[in-house]
Amino acid sequence: MDTLAPYQKISRSGSQPDTKDFLAQLTGSGELGIQGRGFSLNLGDGNRWWIGSSPRAAPLAETLAYLMHLEEGDPDEDPFIYFYEKNTDQPHLELSRFQAQGWINLYPVHFQIWFHPRRHHVLCGYDAGKRQNSIFPLLAAAVHTMQWDSISRGCLPFHGALLEHKGQGVILAAPGGTGKSTCSRRVFFPWRARCDDEILVVPAPAGGYLAHPFPTWTDYLWERAKNTWKVAEAIPLAGLFFLEQTPEDEIIPLAEHRAAVAVAQSAEEILSFHLQFGAHGKEIRDLKLNILDNACALVKQIPAFRLRVSLTGKFWEKIEAALDWN
Repeated sequence: MDTLAPYQKISRSGSQPDTKDFLAQLTGSGELGIQGRGFSLNLGDGNRWWIGSSPRAAPLAETLAYLMHLEEGDPDEDPFIYFYEKNTDQPHLELSRFQAQGWINLYPVHFQIWFHPRRHHVLCGYDAGKRQNSIFPLLAAAVHTMQWDSISRGCLPFHGALLEHKGQGVILAAPGGTGKSTCSRRVFFPWRARCDDEILVVPAPAGGYLAHPFPTWTDYLWERAKNTWKVAEAIPLAGLFFLEQTPEDEIIPLAEHRAAVAVAQSAEEILSFHLQFGAHGKEIRDLKLNILDNACALVKQIPAFRLRVSLTGKFWEKIEAALDWN
């Protein structure tokens, strides 16, 4: 029977070339260039991403910046998400060299997301000729790839709602259709909902964890609402609550090992397409083990509970009692 190769902690450490220099290397002649406006996403762990594009793909970077309330910024040495137009920009990209260097095209059918498991940068190709195609699947895939990369820094994406109570955050984690959005709509002051579908949790430099609200992509994919999210405005994370629909409200503390598994499952829900198609073999195993490592570290500091929610009960009072906020 084959034995598993040793598990390796994913690392993105090591020097990275200046963003502009690296783009120049990728584009060879330099004809692709960088559009006039770029945007910065500052995360609570001190890391920053730069979102830019070729001039032809500028609407994608600008739309993502609008949805996430990003401010204009220069690339400096930050990892980047860079959008380009497949038909007109791609001839200037040395894609064969990408593959030779280990880059993976995560979405080869609908569009292109080029990502390297041991590097930071993400390149996103869009076919502007297919105007009937929504840009939002590509934007979501780009952001999820950034979240994939963040696993190396102890971060975790969550499939859940982020609620804020007097400056403290709690996550209501659950698969789709379990009640995250409904619970978000039911709370009132001093509670407020920051987002209802995706969150990125990052280690705080001073200790503990911070939670960033992220877009609900189905609002745009299904044309339900035109919401925006202040992604850079993170709040301290005080508790994790895993939702269940029941006739009566109830909270049950979770043992650390059960909480860690639930956290890992929530992260894998966000990265499901990447795990299914973008990564292969040992890379999938190492990514899942890194997620579990991060989940174990998280639940040692942040209390976790099973939250059973009824249609009419005041579940937020149960949360306040569990966290001793009364």
